[in-house]
Amino acid sequence: MLESIRRWIANVPLGYRAAIITLIITAVFSFWDWGAYYLGVAIMLCTFLYAPEKFLLASDQHNKVKNVMSLLAVRGDNLQVGLEQVPVSKLKRVAVGEYDKRFGILQFPFNYQISHSHIFPIQQLDSVREFFKTNYPDVELIT
Repeated sequence: MLESIRRWIANVPLGYRAAIITLIITAVFSFWDWGAYYLGVAIMLCTFLYAPEKFLLASDQHNKVKNVMSLLAVRGDNLQVGLEQVPVSKLKRVAVGEYDKRFGILQFPFNYQISHSHIFPIQQLDSVREFFKTNYPDVELIT
């Protein structure tokens, strides 16, 4: 249910969101005497209406890339993923699998050094798995 509400609000243009926010604030101050209480509620509601994607999106953000292999590199004793690096000694598990029918996903769920998940075209999934099997045979691939 929250997902459908989030999609509906996210599809409302910002101008309409601003008009709704203005109407809510006007109604709060026109009809209620408990201004301070309702002002707080109105501010929270307005913030939610203005930017629902900040409140309802999943906590982990995905980075959608066209070529995930261009992000992966071996740098001495480190694995480099884009601009982030993790020492091989701390790299135990990597999640590589299908995100949906068109995209694969690369995540580092047990390594705080790499903060983002990467979504890439599903055709590159075998190449990513092969990269880790070749360069990091001790790393467990979670599928």
